[in-house]
Amino acid sequence: MVTSETLGVLRGMVAKRQAWYTHWIAYATMFFLVLACCFLSMGIPARHIKDVVNMAPTVNQAGRRRYLTSAIVHFVREMILADGFDRLSAEDNANAARYYLHELILSDKAIRLGKGKHIGLGADYREKEHNEIVYGTGCKWRENQDDCTLAGWPDATKHGLQYLVTAFENTVDIVLARYDPAEHKSTDEDLGFMENHGVDKLSGEFETVAFDTRRYDVLSQDREVAFILEVGQNDLPSAFGRLVNFFKDETKHVLETVHIELRLLFALYIVAIAVFFYYLVFRSTCNHALMQAVRAREFVLMMPCHCTSKESPDHRAPPTRRARRPFQASSDLATVPSCAYVHSRFK
Repeated sequence: MVTSETLGVLRGMVAKRQAWYTHWIAYATMFFLVLACCFLSMGIPARHIKDVVNMAPTVNQAGRRRYLTSAIVHFVREMILADGFDRLSAEDNANAARYYLHELILSDKAIRLGKGKHIGLGADYREKEHNEIVYGTGCKWRENQDDCTLAGWPDATKHGLQYLVTAFENTVDIVLARYDPAEHKSTDEDLGFMENHGVDKLSGEFETVAFDTRRYDVLSQDREVAFILEVGQNDLPSAFGRLVNFFKDETKHVLETVHIELRLLFALYIVAIAVFFYYLVFRSTCNHALMQAVRAREFVLMMPCHCTSKESPDHRAPPTRRARRPFQASSDLATVPSCAYVHSRFK
């Protein structure tokens, strides 16, 4: 009977000679490696979710600034002309300009600082190039950056885009206060002009169309009005358009980064499955099992085979002790079983 000490020694020797790829630690390591690849494939690209979600409203509001600027220029011009060609009265034009000015201020603030218009993180906190255009000196949005002059306000474009935007907004307030026929301050009704004013609520003064050349001369003679028309039709749309292209490039870069990371992580997952698990562990274990089967078969073939008689079919039974007698060649050789076989290595 095999003792427990012998079994312990045998188990220790077998464990010492056991190949690493047949050990449970190897399979556990492969399992956690594949599981880690699964989590990394979701976790690493997930860090760009905020950027992707943030870029959509940023691009939207950046493009909307151009529309709002053009709308302000249109309504300010029509408020001053007051000729009825736009089917709005001077008061309605003033209210519309005031509404779009309010929207421009909100959109510009949301793009730069965030926390508004569905924009989480403003461009001021993430883009150096944006800050150079907006807050840097000069007119980097112009094709000829050496020429930053304006006809109505020569120094306005030399201090950066944000200075020009602020000057434009303040000038619009001044012009509205000067030419608004109602002569009242902004109210919630004015700021909700597009929602609260339909065709049925217009004053109807547009039915009388009369072109006044004196009002037309105001567009060029009034310094503030000329500044609004010049900046609102040239510099601001050009600058805002360049920032729109910049935000689109930023979005493209974020999406390309996510795509590259996903492909790299998928390639890492395939390598972990195909190379580490299948080739190094699984195939090595199968080859090791086949090799052990071949060695076991060779070991069995090396053992001598004894045929037993019909009377004693179990060759493992202990042999009986026969009485000693002299050897008789003729009779003893005749009784040797014809199926007795000894392996060639034992001949």
